[in-house]
Amino acid sequence: MKNYDKPTLTFEDYVKRQKKHYESKEVLEYFEEFFKFISKFIKKNPLIFDIGCGIGYQSGLIRTHFKEKVISYDINKPMIDYGKRIGNIKEGYTQSIYNFKPKEKADIILLLDVIEHLNDPNKALKNLSHGLKKNGHLILITPNGNKFFQFLRFLKNGNKFIDPTHIKEYRYKELKKLLEKNNFKITAV
Repeated sequence: MKNYDKPTLTFEDYVKRQKKHYESKEVLEYFEEFFKFISKFIKKNPLIFDIGCGIGYQSGLIRTHFKEKVISYDINKPMIDYGKRIGNIKEGYTQSIYNFKPKEKADIILLLDVIEHLNDPNKALKNLSHGLKKNGHLILITPNGNKFFQFLRFLKNGNKFIDPTHIKEYRYKELKKLLEKNNFKITAV
């Protein structure tokens, strides 16, 4: 089994890929919908953790849009440092999701396109639950593991969409079972 708990791309390749991705019209439109969705969970002055933030594009967009405090975490220090240099990350820490021990608890934890890369999602979710306030929210986004949707993505995008770093893409029932096993309750889809 490959170990994807360590960075898998060169720093330069990652930055190029992220910049192209987050500046695309499709992704910017997606984030407008995402902001509408997560605004339901934003209460007064929430503390938000962005786990697996990379160079912090999502952290920066969320912080700018909602004017809230976002603390960014990633396993790769150069990514955090670069995200700080370009202004995406205001406060960020290098930390593995498997050893996640924040100084304070969050109202919202964002796990955006991360769980499909994890060797041990149970351990990760258990650790994240300790960093979440009572009645807090885990907002998780992951590719749909349904084979039909994977086939449609392939037809639309060809091989360029297949990500070899994905250890497991979850179908809804699998993800629901995984979350419930780790004491999370699904409140919105």
